[in-house]
Amino acid sequence: MGSSIVKKASTLKACGIIVLAVCWDISAHLIAPAISYENPSPIFADRALFVVVITLSLLITFAALAIVFVRIQDTMTGSPTQKGLKFGIAFGGLWLLGIIEMSLVFDSSLVVELCSGIADASAIVLLGVLLGRSFATASPARAAKSHRLQMIVSASPFLFSWLAVRYLGYLGLGLESGCRSEPLATLIWTGVTGAWIGVMYLLLRPSPSSRWSPFTFPLVVFGIDWALFTFFVLIFVAGPTLAGLVARIVADLIAVGIGTAFTKRLNLLQEAQHA
Repeated sequence: MGSSIVKKASTLKACGIIVLAVCWDISAHLIAPAISYENPSPIFADRALFVVVITLSLLITFAALAIVFVRIQDTMTGSPTQKGLKFGIAFGGLWLLGIIEMSLVFDSSLVVELCSGIADASAIVLLGVLLGRSFATASPARAAKSHRLQMIVSASPFLFSWLAVRYLGYLGLGLESGCRSEPLATLIWTGVTGAWIGVMYLLLRPSPSSRWSPFTFPLVVFGIDWALFTFFVLIFVAGPTLAGLVARIVADLIAVGIGTAFTKRLNLLQEAQHA
């Protein structure tokens, strides 16, 4: 009886945190400049419908992030606040970069998309910190066995795998991109995003005493959020097809899976050298 009450109270607390983060996000967007697209979706064109759909979408996505955090926080290192902050920064940065891509693909204002991305990122950082303080447990910090440069090098496979798979998709599979209209900006964005996914892995990776399966980071930690985020484009812009978005998600998960495999291999080699 007591455990069920505690569980219900924890669920209500998590729901409150999710709602608070969504309210923060929507409020921040009200302050930010309004986004416009040349080919808006019917949902985006109907402001009342848009508010309902975007609110429900944010609630679902933030709830998914909360579930992922609760599932992996035991494997992370640091204090509860540090865990939540690392989680929030990791995914807030990912969303910011994802929103910047909108300006490359759909020729919207980069400044306006940046403001929108900052609004979303701030809400995700808030979500992470509150979840950390409410649900995380303290874990010993990772021992500094390797130089920071070695840590960065160990995450570099994400950069190369993301670049390789994304450009295969841009040039060979017809994935929507700014590759032809904005080639340099697209190259920079693709490289920075791949590098950021490597940073995410370093921020969220399990402690030496914990292990993730080969699929935990690409499919669960990264994949659930990235899939939900990618489908947001249907709310804003007419044109992208469901099949095209699914192909994009699958390609991105393959890229992150390859990066994860090589990074784990490099980490094992580094651990063997320091053993």
